[in-house]
Amino acid sequence: MEDIFVGIILLILGVVAIIGKLAHKPRYIHHWFIVLATVFTAYYAFGELTVFETGEINQNPLYLSVGILFLALIISRFVGENKKIIGFIGIAFPLLYLMLGDTTYAFGGGGFTGADLLKTGVLGAIVPIAFVLVFSLLKRFGFVAGDNESTLKLSIETGFLFFFLFGVSIAGFFLAGPFGLFVAMVTFLASSIVAGNVVEEGRDTAVPFGLSMLLLLPLTVISEVGEADNLSVLQGKMFAGLFLGAMLTVFHAAILSWSENVSGWKSKLLLLKAMVLPILFVALGGMLYFMYESFGGTSTVIAMLIASALVIPILHLVFRNRSFAVATMLIGSAILIVPYLKHETEELSTEIEGLDTTTQKLVVVGEDGAEKELNMLDLSEAKGDWVVNPENSNLNFTLEASGSKTKGKFKSYEGTFSVPEDWQNAEMNITIPVSSISTFNAIRDESLLSDAAFFEAEKHPVITFNVKGVEFSKEEYLAKGEFTMKKVKKTIDVTFQFIGKGERDGKSFIVLKGSGSLNRTDFGMTPDPGIGDVVNFEFQTEFLAK
Repeated sequence: MEDIFVGIILLILGVVAIIGKLAHKPRYIHHWFIVLATVFTAYYAFGELTVFETGEINQNPLYLSVGILFLALIISRFVGENKKIIGFIGIAFPLLYLMLGDTTYAFGGGGFTGADLLKTGVLGAIVPIAFVLVFSLLKRFGFVAGDNESTLKLSIETGFLFFFLFGVSIAGFFLAGPFGLFVAMVTFLASSIVAGNVVEEGRDTAVPFGLSMLLLLPLTVISEVGEADNLSVLQGKMFAGLFLGAMLTVFHAAILSWSENVSGWKSKLLLLKAMVLPILFVALGGMLYFMYESFGGTSTVIAMLIASALVIPILHLVFRNRSFAVATMLIGSAILIVPYLKHETEELSTEIEGLDTTTQKLVVVGEDGAEKELNMLDLSEAKGDWVVNPENSNLNFTLEASGSKTKGKFKSYEGTFSVPEDWQNAEMNITIPVSSISTFNAIRDESLLSDAAFFEAEKHPVITFNVKGVEFSKEEYLAKGEFTMKKVKKTIDVTFQFIGKGERDGKSFIVLKGSGSLNRTDFGMTPDPGIGDVVNFEFQTEFLAK
């Protein structure tokens, strides 16, 4: 529900920016827009800040950062052109992080303290102050005069912008991880808001970079919500997203610029297009995923955000202050749309028509000779010969590596399961056609099937799993079976539960649900850290009576 709320608020902010054409409004409206957009984006991106030692959610660093922005905004209202020295108060903003004390906070696996945020904040606050100093010195010593003043201002502004991008951001990330980037941006914006009352370009420097950072902040959350399979920009669908994001940002700025040169219904039509365009591009980029698996999905949406973040600072030099809305509307629409772009792996649910999950529990004899009832159904209740029903059976898998997650499934498989009077002698034989694999990317699937580093489906068309004998382990059954892939045979462990027995359309059936893992390199496949070598799989199989 919070995700929906944040997404809607960001969309509203974007719409207000377009309708109001904020480039023509007083300076403080620019600031309010940036502050509010930053608040909601940051809350979405860093809503799970925790205390490192206890793991309890504690958002004090986030609240303090937001407070710094609002404090700078309030102070800026009382700073006039004749009080230039007050502009340098921005350097004092990072000192507020000392209020966090020695508590260690965590986000994204790394820890940071208030002292780390202080260092990061100082780096961010120095940039606009240094800009003001450099430009003031150049002007005082006569290097800036007459016609070349605005040109030189622009050059210095651009230089500091990229200095911040490649210097301070990297330092902030090393000091406090993803949250360090956010803190550096907050103190940079806070310092710029105050300094903007001294030298106008101090404010203008903050605008494009602030919007760029807003686009980049929630990438991790959006990728997790949408289960992005790979964030590598080398993927074809990432390139498509990068192109769409850059084109969208340019079009958006051009439309807002054109709307100022016309009046009446033409201006209103252009503004309407500007409001619809970001949502349309995010929806189009994602929804095409369902039509053509090699394009679209969460990865494309993330690439669009990255491209737009890179283009906004450059575009700012051509179309002054025309990209306010695209940043928030892209994030807002991504937050609302991305949850619907997840992979199509079926959830393993025990809600099956006719299934009885209350059959007899397994009773075993303990070491003390006493009988003990376990919290698992007795497999002897499944006595008989069974055959896989592929229509009601699912086999999903996941590969995970640094910065990468690939999900997939085998769309069909077949096999038998025989349970004698003594269930411990049960036998299972499963055959999986390699050609039934799907990783929700047609180009990748074709490569997996044909490439010698993977399946080589023409030479090795099936995967088999044969089990002779079952034992119980804690609250599950354990099957040690012979797994054969690419003619390599290895014994792997699969744990499963007997979910229950039922009858449907006059036919008896049983359901097993379980999981396991294997290392694909053990079966002749080539290691690849970017893809991942350990395959985790889960299944839910319905067997019909023979």
